[in-house]
Amino acid sequence: MRERLLDIQQPELPPQRSGASLCEQSVDSNKEKLQWEESNRKAMKLLQDTIGNEQFINLVANGSFSVTGKHGVWEIPAQGLLRLKTECVIGTKVRPLTWGLCVNVKKDMPEGDRLLALYLSIIGDEDNLIKTANFRNVSTERELEREVVNYPIQSEGAVRG
Repeated sequence: MRERLLDIQQPELPPQRSGASLCEQSVDSNKEKLQWEESNRKAMKLLQDTIGNEQFINLVANGSFSVTGKHGVWEIPAQGLLRLKTECVIGTKVRPLTWGLCVNVKKDMPEGDRLLALYLSIIGDEDNLIKTANFRNVSTERELEREVVNYPIQSEGAVRG
């Protein structure tokens, strides 16, 4: 029986930093969290100083802000695709177009730094940003309006006509 008990393996403890107790690791984790929050706060302040109060208020209120570039008006969202609003002339008609572009920015950076990087990319080298971005979609205002008409939000029990 004693031999069987010796065969039972002890559960492994989580890895620790050399000489650090679990309590010390918790303190370090909290310190890192506070440093990350401070980095985010500083990044958002820098973004606000760079884009101005009006655009920063748009970001907080609407989840995006815009900047005018040489190819059109860019909408920089806190989440989702970067959008470029342009106009296309076909014959005598001017058609507004919205381009959806995916730009990969380092994921482990503060949100304000990520948004500032996109903003500075547009201001600094818009042509290169367009060349390197991944094209996702293009739509017209008319198509967007049609989507709303064709797919209305309906309450439970509503019958489509």
